[in-house]
Amino acid sequence: MINIDKHTRYKLYWIDYTEPVKSAVDSILKEMGLSVHDLGYEFASFIKDKEEGQVRVMASEYLSEVLESNLNQDVNTNLSFVIIKNIGIMFESFLDIDVERFLKDFSRNIGVVLLWEGCLL
Repeated sequence: MINIDKHTRYKLYWIDYTEPVKSAVDSILKEMGLSVHDLGYEFASFIKDKEEGQVRVMASEYLSEVLESNLNQDVNTNLSFVIIKNIGIMFESFLDIDVERFLKDFSRNIGVVLLWEGCLL
């Protein structure tokens, strides 16, 4: 069960999504009926026919819209949350996005659960 703590300032969580546990996580999320959004795929599809300047101007707003359109509901707290994976594209320098700030700001009102495929340092 995913529980979003409404008393925390930032509702930002991560789930280990590395290869040994990836299929188990997918099974559990599917069993729970939760929507998982592939942010990298969605954003890459959006920017493929646009010029770099256009993308830079539209990136943060578009990402917010995508996250808000893929919400799940925490039945215990009645708070909304989004589960995202493949967020590497957000770190591309040409986008000029401060990823930490973007995720923190977004997670003040809506929970964000990252399926993290990388290692933690």
